[in-house]
Amino acid sequence: AFPFKTLMDAIRLRAHVVEMWEQADQAADSDTRRRLLTFVVAGGGITGVEVCASLVEMFHRTMSRLYPNVPLSLVSVHLVEAGSRLLGGLHVEHAEVAARHLRTAGVAVVVHRKVTAVDRERVTLDDGAVIPAHTLVWTTGIRGPVLDSPWPWKLGRNGRLAVDQYGRLLSPDGGAVEGSWAVGDAADWVDDAGHPVPQVAQGAMQTAQTVAANILSGQSTKSLRYFDYGYIVGLGRHSTVARAFGIPIGGTMAWYFWALYYLFAMVGFRKQVEVATDVIKGLFVL
Repeated sequence: AFPFKTLMDAIRLRAHVVEMWEQADQAADSDTRRRLLTFVVAGGGITGVEVCASLVEMFHRTMSRLYPNVPLSLVSVHLVEAGSRLLGGLHVEHAEVAARHLRTAGVAVVVHRKVTAVDRERVTLDDGAVIPAHTLVWTTGIRGPVLDSPWPWKLGRNGRLAVDQYGRLLSPDGGAVEGSWAVGDAADWVDDAGHPVPQVAQGAMQTAQTVAANILSGQSTKSLRYFDYGYIVGLGRHSTVARAFGIPIGGTMAWYFWALYYLFAMVGFRKQVEVATDVIKGLFVL
């Protein structure tokens, strides 16, 4: 399966998608074409939803023009989520908007199902259903590594390292280990109210700031007070749902907010200018 966590992952997936369309353009029968142009995404979180939306937009705006002999009716995208709905943990209304948007765009949204097996030509679900496909994108949750020699510390959820509210590692009996810390996706954090910290960028940044303050002070006195700034889920061109400082927004306004946020998140003025230019050019491309 194709992971989707880094820029290189995105580049590899894009190259693979182009290759699938190239092979479909040369295929002799419709069944082969349909299998080549079937894309399965496992995981209905923010990443999975955005990958599906981007794939559909890419197919309609770019690939269909480059390969006019390939009917869009042969292309299908399946989003498989093990939970009861997409975007678990986010605003229910936004999850419904995202699911409705994807279904309208032609994505087959499947909930309460898990991927249990995959080979080069098919993806199998836990109910026995088989999806003939050459492409599986894996965007499910994060687990800690399975080690030959296990960590000498206590483990939390999904194999991550358990820490206290200060970021200190815990011994198997639950006591804090002084001088040993974990942050980001490696750690199973809870805030000072006892709530799990989500595995997103703002969670990693706030846990790192808490640990840094405790290391610099030489004593563990600052506990994590996690503040949820919100979230942004891109659904394609001019379609986004977001929650900023507790205020839900959607539609075109949310899309501009999404574009501006990622613009200012770019490192360096030159990169910001390049990204802004690409966004402005994209507004005028049909």
